[in-house]
Amino acid sequence: SARGSALGGMEPPADLEQLLGGMHDWRDVQGVIRTTFQALYDVAHAQSNTVREVERRLNEVQQEFDAALSQKASAHELRAALAAVGDARAAADLAV
Repeated sequence: SARGSALGGMEPPADLEQLLGGMHDWRDVQGVIRTTFQALYDVAHAQSNTVREVERRLNEVQQEFDAALSQKASAHELRAALAAVGDARAAADLAV
């Protein structure tokens, strides 16, 4: 065959010859493609749900952080409290 001469005089195996000649039987390709797309859809759907859950949890954590941060004393409030403690100690020392 012409392919045999292109391969340096060697004849390809019969299966390879069928593949090269386009005579290979492609059975159930539609089923394989359908199954592949279904698996891809399932993975994408599961990942989408997971991303939504992570986003929801991140929002909760942000709200918890904001609430905790709003209860934190400012530096000004801490300085005022320390000054009041210092004044109370000074007054107590004078009273003794």
